[in-house]
Amino acid sequence: LEKIYTGGKMNFECEKVFHIYSRTNTKDELLFREKDNYLFFLKRYRTFLTPVFQTLCYCLIPNHYHLLIKVKNKEHIFKYQKSKNYKYANNELKINNFIQQQVANFHISYAKAFNKKYNRRGSLFQSKPKAKEITDLNFLLRSSRYIHRNPIKHGLIKQLENWEYSSYLDYAELRNDTIPEKEFVLSHFSSVQDFINFTNMDPDNYCDEFEI
Repeated sequence: LEKIYTGGKMNFECEKVFHIYSRTNTKDELLFREKDNYLFFLKRYRTFLTPVFQTLCYCLIPNHYHLLIKVKNKEHIFKYQKSKNYKYANNELKINNFIQQQVANFHISYAKAFNKKYNRRGSLFQSKPKAKEITDLNFLLRSSRYIHRNPIKHGLIKQLENWEYSSYLDYAELRNDTIPEKEFVLSHFSSVQDFINFTNMDPDNYCDEFEI
């Protein structure tokens, strides 16, 4: 089984925003080898994490991923827990444990399918996915820019609209997927074009800590 980190830095609280990021166990190994892998990853994400997270933005890169999420309110999470017959449903003290387990189940589900498809053995993900709480609006908006620009940073594309596996296409109104919930981020821009201009600005170095 995947060894998933379930303590320490990941401390999820309802209605708080986090930047979550993780990569493969070894940096030169791929998390996504072909298009079907990206699509399956998002399918598993919908199953395990959209019930507990509002997804502000995301980006999938061949050997890692970035998520900017807001934890849903406790009433929503309690309702989901009851639907899954969770032993500690309605226990606020157990919400963090429950969400961490959802993240673990998400990784395990993807890794099992990936290993089976490619006749692979061993852990796929780095043992410690990281979750950075975002408490400042400016930092949140710059985090969205950093995440959406990741394919350019890694030399995969030159134009953001050419990367299929991020929420940028949805923000730029080039696609209408249901995973990203765009309203909060876009509410801080005068228009979609204003958001596009901001995202296409030369990046700063504020997110060096997110190097994985």
